[in-house]
Amino acid sequence: MELGNEYRSKAVSKDFFDIDSLIDNCLGFLYSVELDSMTANRLKDIELALYENFYCCESQKEDEYKKRLFENEIVPIFNEIAPRGCYFGRHTTDFEFFGFWEKSTVSDGSICA
Repeated sequence: MELGNEYRSKAVSKDFFDIDSLIDNCLGFLYSVELDSMTANRLKDIELALYENFYCCESQKEDEYKKRLFENEIVPIFNEIAPRGCYFGRHTTDFEFFGFWEKSTVSDGSICA
């Protein structure tokens, strides 16, 4: 599944430094768009992992776990559904914003994402 061009340059979250807000905003966005069944199941697994982690970890370990979960599970889903020619990540100049940004090429021809 790939999102349409209306999602190009769209911020999903502004609270990069608050992992809880970042995850909440990202999961809320994912629930607001139509996902294929496999991606929807991955999203349920993420929710379950967050729920289970909430009850078994100390707060410092919980934050580390959430950051890893965000990087290893949530970001890949967003990159899979990103509009053609876009990546999901931090804005290149305003680091507070996470969203879908257009890939740009640098002078050596490689993609800068």
